[in-house]
Amino acid sequence: MLGPHFEEICRAFARMEDVFGELPGEVGAGMGPGHSARLRRGRELLAAKKYDVRDTVLACYSGVGFDGELGSEGDVRAIGLGELYG
Repeated sequence: MLGPHFEEICRAFARMEDVFGELPGEVGAGMGPGHSARLRRGRELLAAKKYDVRDTVLACYSGVGFDGELGSEGDVRAIGLGELYG
């Protein structure tokens, strides 16, 4: 399952309030350290504009697994098929 269908499943998962504590501000795609670095940079830019990012959850979704480095990044939630279909 690839493309728009998978992306919609990820969006639906992210919109469940009990997953992240509140509804997400934005849903994007990603699955490796480069993607998480981009998400961190976005969070830094928002913080610089005085947005409250203390409770921000960086989340990456993948249908095929994650780069080993991503799993060790403590501030990133890696969500795979097992959690999506739980």
